[in-house]
Amino acid sequence: MKKLLSYYLLLRWTKDSVVAAKIYQMLYTGEKIDFSTNVSSVSPTTPAQPQTKKQELETSLSYLKSKPVKSAKDKESIQMIQAVLKNLN
Repeated sequence: MKKLLSYYLLLRWTKDSVVAAKIYQMLYTGEKIDFSTNVSSVSPTTPAQPQTKKQELETSLSYLKSKPVKSAKDKESIQMIQAVLKNLN
């Protein structure tokens, strides 16, 4: 219970679960941890091209249709999106 409480306090103090886990590990195992981040692992992302409303609706429709189990709300959303797309053309 003491270890759980200490991890929780570290998590609330650091606001980052990875840093809290590293500090926790350092406290309870005695290992020295390197806190530097690997910058090369983060690839720079280019801003995505803005989608038109029609593209957004088509993407949403394809996602909803590809779901293996569709709820009643999903089916209703599919019908609504199809109606909106029909009116856009």
